[in-house]
Amino acid sequence: MEAFSDQFPIVTPIPPAGSRRVLRFEEIKVRQLTADSFSCRVTLSGPKDRVFVGEGTSIVLGVPMTAAARATLRAIEAYANARFTLESIRKTNVGGREVILVIVSESTHPRRELTGAVVVHGDESRAAALAVLDATNRWLESHGRREAA
Repeated sequence: MEAFSDQFPIVTPIPPAGSRRVLRFEEIKVRQLTADSFSCRVTLSGPKDRVFVGEGTSIVLGVPMTAAARATLRAIEAYANARFTLESIRKTNVGGREVILVIVSESTHPRRELTGAVVVHGDESRAAALAVLDATNRWLESHGRREAA
């Protein structure tokens, strides 16, 4: 049985030339509304310098990263004309690093689950927004922008 070692880094292939993110993270603003609720506004930029803004709140959990993830999904929906649901968001520790993990579902039949993860470098809300983008980028690249019905 082969044993794995942490001594060797995991190498992933470099994306092919021309492959780029459809939407880019620009800005996040988080406000604490009450002791246990947060509001968040996320700004994404897309093709031809178009801007997509989403807003989200977190009342029950009272965690800013949840509001940030929801706001990011609303901005993506403005671009893609599709519906997404934040199924789960967790902060965990992997390899001695804090990581935000998200599960997002896209409202197709059958339901499609998308996952994303980002290492936290300071701002958990920003990391949550980036994890949602990580989860949805492959979907966005393959589906493109849908015209509104």
